[in-house]
This record gives sequence, C-alpha cells and structure tokens, in this order.
Amino acid sequence: EGILRIPKEPKPVNPLPPPKDEAVGVNLDYLAVLLGQRIAAEVDGTGLAVARRDDRIVIALSGPALFAPNHRTVSDEAAQRLGPIAGLLSHVRNRVEVIAFSPDLRRDHGERAWARSIGHAQAVVETLHRSGYPRDIAALAATGAAADDRSDAASGGGAERIEIHVLGVTP
Repeated sequence: EGILRIPKEPKPVNPLPPPKDEAVGVNLDYLAVLLGQRIAAEVDGTGLAVARRDDRIVIALSGPALFAPNHRTVSDEAAQRLGPIAGLLSHVRNRVEVIAFSPDLRRDHGERAWARSIGHAQAVVETLHRSGYPRDIAALAATGAAADDRSDAASGGGAERIEIHVLGVTP
C-alpha cells in the first residue's frame, strides 16, 4: 500500500500535558460501542460503517456523493454526515486519521489520482475542523483495500471511500 502524508503546521503545545503514567485517549472497546451507537442514532447510515479493528476504530463513508463533482470539496450531504461525527470525536483524545481510498489509485492513474485523493482526505479534515473537531488530524491517501471491506461492497466498489481512523492508546 502506498501512503502520502501531508504535514500540518504545528499548533501550540498544551501547557498542561497529562501525567506521565496516564494514557492519552480512551479504551477502544468502550469507544467502539459508544461511537457505533451514537453514530447510528445521529447520522444517516447509508454508506456508513463503524468497525472495531485490532488497533483502531474505523468509521467508513462511501458513495458517489461524498465530494462535489470535479472538485476537492466535500458535498453538502457528506458535510451533514460529518458534522455529528466531528462532534462525537471532539470529546475523544485518541489520535485521528482520515484516509482516502480512490478507485483511480487502484487503476494506477498516477500523480493526478494521488493529488485528487489526498485533496479529498484534506477536505474531510477541514470539514471535521469546521464542524468542531479541535485537534490535528492526519490526511492520508492509500491504495489497496480499505480497512472495512463492507464499505467497498456498499458503494459498488467504484466510488471514493473515506475512512476516519480512531487509533488505540499506546500505554
């Protein structure tokens, strides 16, 4: 799998870091159940899946209407779905990553496909920030299978897929 990372400007360091013996973030077993229930209650579930993986929780969004046609901006429909997710994640201190999986990358369409995919990941990050998520989020593009294969099946395999990964706590 190929991954392209775009660095973000550093933000000021929190003047009150957690004590050295305290892990930053929430246990994933508890968080997966809570996020799954809350997202199901607050977000239209079409093309949306929440799954617990070994070291992360994956919130997968798929479908042809995630982005405005021929643009690197999130569609109004996708922004409405991302708003409540941002609100729920804003209370979680675990690290978050957004990964864009594009059908163009699987067909090896070169630099243009990578730029489009990373642009889509960054657009989702910006939408999450506008919707109230307060911390840094890594924006990534990747080739290969998504972490949640159900999202690929739900979209017919040919649509853009976005995954929001909530990473586990490192003791």
